Amino acid sequence: MNAAAALKTTPPKTQQECIADLYALFDETSRGGVLWQKLDRPVRETFCRFAGLKQRHVELPLDKFNELDRHKLLKSIKNIEQVAKPFSRLSLQDFK
Repeated sequence: MNAAAALKTTPPKTQQECIADLYALFDETSRGGVLWQKLDRPVRETFCRFAGLKQRHVELPLDKFNELDRHKLLKSIKNIEQVAKPFSRLSLQDFK
């Protein structure tokens, strides 16, 4: 079978399959998983502590969290973002 014939018999990958392949390159299953693993340990500790999760969660990949713990973690990250937003434009001069 030549290459052209092989291409005709193999259906093209869907967008979701291509995205899954990219996540697999990072050893993760989602965009959130990639972002989580890229965070420094102190940042992961802060998010986990704020979410009320256990110390063991700090080193876990996101796909090893149960659904409730992932929900708590994402909620804590979004809450921290909302609380921190007003401070993001302040300079040290403004922060007295």
